[in-house]
Amino acid sequence: TRQVAALDASDLGHTGLADYYSQAGVSPGVWLGSALADVDLHAGQEVTAEQMAALFAEGRHPNADAITRELVTASGGKAALKDIAAAVALGRAYPVVDTAPAFRVEVARRCGEVNAGLGMPQDWPLTAVERAQIRTDVGRQMFAGEYGRPPANPRELWTFGIDDRLFASLRHQGVTRTERYGLFGHSAGGQFVHRMLSFGYRDRVAVAISANAGTYAMPDLTIGWPWGLGGTGVDALALAEWLTFQLIVMAGTEDTRTAGKHFPGGPKSMCQGEHRYARAHTYLRTGMTTAEALGARCAWEVIDVTGVGHDGRQMSAAAAPIFRARLRHE
Repeated sequence: TRQVAALDASDLGHTGLADYYSQAGVSPGVWLGSALADVDLHAGQEVTAEQMAALFAEGRHPNADAITRELVTASGGKAALKDIAAAVALGRAYPVVDTAPAFRVEVARRCGEVNAGLGMPQDWPLTAVERAQIRTDVGRQMFAGEYGRPPANPRELWTFGIDDRLFASLRHQGVTRTERYGLFGHSAGGQFVHRMLSFGYRDRVAVAISANAGTYAMPDLTIGWPWGLGGTGVDALALAEWLTFQLIVMAGTEDTRTAGKHFPGGPKSMCQGEHRYARAHTYLRTGMTTAEALGARCAWEVIDVTGVGHDGRQMSAAAAPIFRARLRHE
């Protein structure tokens, strides 16, 4: 895989190829194929991390290290490097482009430092609390470097604030002079849109559409996050204000498939409805019920997109006229 070939590091503190199997919770792979005899391998033989690195990442024989040792020993240490390279070459090395975000690189480096200080391997998994603290520290440092001041509060570091910061930057650079912007998200993007707005990042948003979201943060303070807003710090007053925002929820009438690894099918997700289309309407009904209980008004609406399933392109096309109308005078 690309991750194996590129030796991708992550901010979880795992960098070793051996984690490819163990951290995924799957059994090690085995070699199969009719040409195994040509490379001195046997069907059913376990694929080791070293073999994966040699073949997928370096374009060398899976047993390149062993072959190299044999050649060096047989030649009394006089084997030429070019001859050894030719003997173990098999395919091409995987091209690796260093595009890892600076944040992830720095987090991984600090995870390694923590482990080194404890006398543990660099890629030893840290606890969730340790990782969270490292991510926060790095985020604060990078925020200060970007804006010349420390974050005023934890919310300024949240991913949900990126859209507002990006829009402010575009205005500062003269890219746009509009006062507000439109926000659209489909599927996972739809989840991001309504959750972002629920935390109050709405001041600069003129129109927002959440389309075909898999699950929703229901406007209910008795349901825990991320299926509700309980325990998030959102109180009844903030919830009432959120309900008055003119959120548009778009739902494809054919988005009813429940198969596939990307469909949220856990018990808490299924409580919201049997499929994405049903969940969109559950979200609106919950908003209406909550608004009535709070003595507020729910300004949300659901727009059914007839004949469309889980299709971002078609949902975007349906959203475009709404954006044109709402943003015309911004």
